Amino acid sequence: MRAFEFLTENPQIKSRVITRLQKTPSDSPIFPEVYKTLVGEPLTGRIRNYIEARNDADALAAIDYLDKLIPTLGTAEEVKAFMAKFRKKPEEETAYDFIKLKVAFPKEGMTAPAPLSNIVDDGLAKKLFDKLVDYKGGKNDAGPGEAAMAIMSPNITYAQGATVDEFGRGGDLIVAGVGKVEVKGGGGGRLVPFKTIDQKGMTQALGNYSMAKAETKKSLADKAKYEKLVAQAKETGAPPPPPPEEEGPKKMAGITPSFMAATLPTDFPKEEFIRAACQAWFNGAYADELIAAAGSAKFLDVWLTACYNGYREFAGWQGVLFLSPGAYQYTVSGSQILGNNSTIKWGYIYYPGTSQPREMAPQVIPNAG
Repeated sequence: MRAFEFLTENPQIKSRVITRLQKTPSDSPIFPEVYKTLVGEPLTGRIRNYIEARNDADALAAIDYLDKLIPTLGTAEEVKAFMAKFRKKPEEETAYDFIKLKVAFPKEGMTAPAPLSNIVDDGLAKKLFDKLVDYKGGKNDAGPGEAAMAIMSPNITYAQGATVDEFGRGGDLIVAGVGKVEVKGGGGGRLVPFKTIDQKGMTQALGNYSMAKAETKKSLADKAKYEKLVAQAKETGAPPPPPPEEEGPKKMAGITPSFMAATLPTDFPKEEFIRAACQAWFNGAYADELIAAAGSAKFLDVWLTACYNGYREFAGWQGVLFLSPGAYQYTVSGSQILGNNSTIKWGYIYYPGTSQPREMAPQVIPNAG
């Protein structure tokens, strides 16, 4: 018997070892061995199934993060009891479900974010979710948030391999009684472009429009201050001050939904641009609605709905679960995102300087409280 195995027979020493383990570098060779002795094999059946289903670097990174995080959530006995709940008892049809499915995925969706801790009913599970939302790693939107939900509920599985007839295409998770759900985590997520955005038509529509930026507030303030100083110099006979340094002409990086929702310049080719944009984004759909809404705040509602619906039609999920620090929101329509406590970073409709179409998509961040 190895020394640490003998020592961990004593509950008090177990607790001390866990405390010491929390201070041990995560890449220490002793880490996985002590972990296995204290709480059992970290890669349980659910974790293995998840990794095999995902089979990518982001899944491995997320699971590695979970393996290192779980032992730090409580005492040795608390962690051991937490891990024991993953094992199905002979008299049970399924293992313990940490996730309140009806709370997490209401059929009608949610019109506002709610505390993330609402969806779990175990103390260590709540601690785990609080830690997960701060995780940043890999290119995947969901990361360990998706991993934790697939692992902590026997009624939630990773979506790979689902049949088209039963659940459609796309989506990160399959939830029993719901279907496919797209998960957006790590501080919210983007309604990523569901196709390549060919911007040539929009570039052509804007051919005769100047993309020069209007003067900034700072530039206008500097000019006003200079004019005041010149007037004072004339009154006193003092030499005039040097003029402020010219900023030089600047161009807009692109056309944003916020720009389209404000009062548009009289020379802006509204209809031509919107029709070209809708062709690039939605195969021509939503053009009439967006043209009618342009120049008003309603444009944002129509644009978000169009992005949400286009993404859903392509991927085949039933709804989107947005995760962010301390909060979550499950939506079944784009309109549920607006008018609540979510922050929306609108991105771009037209952004010729990017090689990553996802940078153009709206990003939704549900806020706690």
